[in-house]
Amino acid sequence: MTEPSSAASATPTPARAIDRPPWQTWVIGLVVLVVNLLRLVDAVFSLTGNAWYFKQLGYTREQIGYFTEIGWLSAAVWAVAIFTGIAGALFLLARRRLAVPVLLIAAIAQAVLLVVGLTLLSSWTALGPALTTWGVLMLLVVGFAAGCAWRLDRRGRLR
Repeated sequence: MTEPSSAASATPTPARAIDRPPWQTWVIGLVVLVVNLLRLVDAVFSLTGNAWYFKQLGYTREQIGYFTEIGWLSAAVWAVAIFTGIAGALFLLARRRLAVPVLLIAAIAQAVLLVVGLTLLSSWTALGPALTTWGVLMLLVVGFAAGCAWRLDRRGRLR
């Protein structure tokens, strides 16, 4: 009696196991989602001039003025960055191809917001390096998520 070859005796891998996304997809998607939900709360309180919120953060008059006088166009770009970040994270968690362009739009909107903030709105002077660096960090987070979504799509892991 001969032993079966290892290829014949190997247990077939269920198709569902092959289709699973890497665990990092969940981590990246959840981090981007939570960060952008926090940004949404921050934007609502900041743009409405919520005195309690500014007091809790210890903002100066100049910092409060920066957010309350930001202008409708900058506020719109800020909203695009946040809402596309949220949508992109949800698409990534649902493993949809739409995550790639939506996260790319979020990253571009964040980059535009940074450039406008640093050049036209003088965010470095008004907010200081710590708060301005937060914007750079957001760009890196969303840009990294867009890159990961692109790689997952290239590997056929997004539907």
